[in-house]
Amino acid sequence: MTNASRSCVAVAIVSLPSCENVAATNPIRLACLPLASVCKRPNAAVAQRRQGAGAANLLHFIERSLQSSFADEQAHWETGAPSMEQLASDTAKAHQPLVFLGGTCNGSTWRSRIIPLLTCDYFDPVVSEWNEAARARELDAREHADIVLYALTPLMDGCYSVAEAVDDSNKRPASTVMVLLAAPDGGKEFTPHQLRALRQTGELVKRNGAAYFESLEEAVDFIAQRTAQCQEERES
Repeated sequence: MTNASRSCVAVAIVSLPSCENVAATNPIRLACLPLASVCKRPNAAVAQRRQGAGAANLLHFIERSLQSSFADEQAHWETGAPSMEQLASDTAKAHQPLVFLGGTCNGSTWRSRIIPLLTCDYFDPVVSEWNEAARARELDAREHADIVLYALTPLMDGCYSVAEAVDDSNKRPASTVMVLLAAPDGGKEFTPHQLRALRQTGELVKRNGAAYFESLEEAVDFIAQRTAQCQEERES
């Protein structure tokens, strides 16, 4: 860099204090003031001669940048921000007790029958594509739910939901509900041996202090009572 170019750079920098003169009439330009205080130089005589053009150009650039940023932010809030009604709905929902709808998947429709009967929020783990993200959401919902419900139907093709029900009946019995739906589901039926084993498992869950039912209606009544207690405890 030549001496002449160094002089030009110095003059442009020290001319920044002139921002203080125009900031009073334009609030956006107040953003210039920190830059002005940091960039002052001792050669005030040179700065005084050159301050007009350099400061005006810099101010114009900063002002346009800030106005563009403010416009973008305003547009975001006007087009993408939730309405007051949506915010109120989300807030109310966030304070509702949560029921985890575990149990038989495999095309069973028991969730579509129980969801309209619930008076609280719920988590349905059934998704169109099962992956690690869906698994993480399910584990988080099960851990933080106020009630964990495990409904078992003849469409169950594994025993993991049974293990979950027994596990939760030990760890948090007051929040665990097991429901055995013995009626045929999707053209499948329990064998007598399966039905006997699952009923014995239900009795084991009850002995652990959890709830066991053989109809969705009984489970819904229990959930309504339990979630009402949860709501009262949160508000007290």
